Amino acid sequence: MQLPALPITAVALGALSFYLAGLATGAVTLVGWQSGNAVSRGLVVESSGLASTFGPLPVYLPAGRAVRADYTVDAKIGALWLVVRQPFWSTIRASAHVAGERRGSIVFVAREAGWYTVSVDTSTTFGRTCHAPGTGMVDILTGRDGCPHYDVRWSVSWHLADGRDAGTDHLTVPIAGADEPVPHARVGP
Repeated sequence: MQLPALPITAVALGALSFYLAGLATGAVTLVGWQSGNAVSRGLVVESSGLASTFGPLPVYLPAGRAVRADYTVDAKIGALWLVVRQPFWSTIRASAHVAGERRGSIVFVAREAGWYTVSVDTSTTFGRTCHAPGTGMVDILTGRDGCPHYDVRWSVSWHLADGRDAGTDHLTVPIAGADEPVPHARVGP
């Protein structure tokens, strides 16, 4: 049984080497892709449909280089949270919330050279809510009021980009340096 494993391993290592060489030379720009559908009712999160993720891998960005998030979001309640972090300390360096039904791009530009990871998550801190005024915290946390905390469908692809890719077609968010305040953007109502 070791014989079939050898070609599979060789193909996997070859594909990984080709991908990493493509990232290093600029021939390949895709560093990650994420899609999903999530609804939160109280402490329970319901996901329907096929959630899929490729990567996102940690990437090295020289100063002035960027990572671009091309997104399609349908956030009926809540928002999608796009985050750029340092990979080993999980320190947030830049973020953006996208609410409502939107399609667009956000370019995160590195001020300092370093390793970064990118990710998405659902959020209740921006966007529309449906809880009635005066609703008790117990009802909100248990979901008894029938309102979800968030109801978000998304698809995000992450690409390496040049800092000059920022323009009128993209929202630009700088990636903070070590001692700088973390920039944050909001897209939506």
